[in-house]
Amino acid sequence: MKLNHKSIISHKNKSQELTQENIAEIKSDIELFQRSDISVNELVAKLKIIISQLTTSTKTFDLSYSTEVVGFPFLNIQESPEFQYVQVLKDAPKKQHIIQAKRHFGFQFREKIEDYDKEVIAFGNVIFHLFCFLSTDTKLKSLIVEAGTIPAFKKELENIEIYKNIKFSDFRCAGTILDKLYEYYIDFTTISHAAAKDFEGREMEGKDKATLKRLKRIVRRVARKQREMHLLKTRKIGEAGEVYCSSELLAYQKERDIEQQEFIDNSEIVYSADGVEQKVPLSHLL
Repeated sequence: MKLNHKSIISHKNKSQELTQENIAEIKSDIELFQRSDISVNELVAKLKIIISQLTTSTKTFDLSYSTEVVGFPFLNIQESPEFQYVQVLKDAPKKQHIIQAKRHFGFQFREKIEDYDKEVIAFGNVIFHLFCFLSTDTKLKSLIVEAGTIPAFKKELENIEIYKNIKFSDFRCAGTILDKLYEYYIDFTTISHAAAKDFEGREMEGKDKATLKRLKRIVRRVARKQREMHLLKTRKIGEAGEVYCSSELLAYQKERDIEQQEFIDNSEIVYSADGVEQKVPLSHLL
């Protein structure tokens, strides 16, 4: 699929000095970010810009309205400074401030991740702000629905990274990317509460706690994959009698196997036979 909006340089992990090339790319992003009359061909590019603006580490620009100090028309500003106020000039073009060159962060950990909760809270915060942003933009919502009906566009949307290496395709639910954001949406109050307390504990119950645990599973799965890819680069497969994957991954997989077995042991298949409801343990069918 051909896009009208193209990046001039690729993302880089390390901070880099702003060059004329960097500035030109970011100004192109700003133009697309502010433009509402975009086509479906520009949707992926604009969504990537929006997502990058939601995290301080990847935010590349700020936009603000110009202001001026004014006073009441019947008073002299110099003689009555206490009656001055700042007026926002919303009709004027927004002021542009370029913060940094583009950067990309992923789960490229050289050490085992111990604190997943911190990543989950940051992930949930991005979902919250992105869903709020898209929900109020009628044009973007219609383009997302349109793109969801075209296989090539839908695949590109699914491959967008929403937080670090996590893509929309990692959300285990059907529908458009907006549907997926809604499925995993948690409000800002819940995010703040989770940041202050252990959301695995008893302080949080119900749907919010379940959603946070689902987000944690996504983070662990994607981060685990990235960690394993790093470990495989440091040794040969089968070297010194080692298994093809690390002991960390084997321990993680064992934990996942236990979770799946608990699900099977505690689930039932409900069906109707001759008008009578019947229940069969899922484990009996496997």
